[in-house]
Amino acid sequence: MKPIPPRLQKLYPYHWPASPNGLPNKLAARPATIGNPFEVEIYGRQAAIELYPLWIFETLLRGDCQAKRLRMALRRARGCNLLCYCKPGEACHADWLLELLNADALSVHVLKP
Repeated sequence: MKPIPPRLQKLYPYHWPASPNGLPNKLAARPATIGNPFEVEIYGRQAAIELYPLWIFETLLRGDCQAKRLRMALRRARGCNLLCYCKPGEACHADWLLELLNADALSVHVLKP
């Protein structure tokens, strides 16, 4: 199994950190399609992270335009470093997303058309 690409911190809107491993960087923060719609300031960090997987799977199961857009964004993010505003060491939805996107069997099932 290949190592999981890292989550990198995006410090401000125009900051785009260099890739530490040669893989492309993909934005996993709002307003990106794979950004967490649950704001930490409103829901709290833990609840926002726990709600994110439910939102992902619920959206994918709907099969509408948003589901197609999300599935495409998830496919494009597979094997990439993910950027989020969360500080290194803080819990983040992108950590869960990296595991999902790089788990062989699960991601193939979730991301199939």
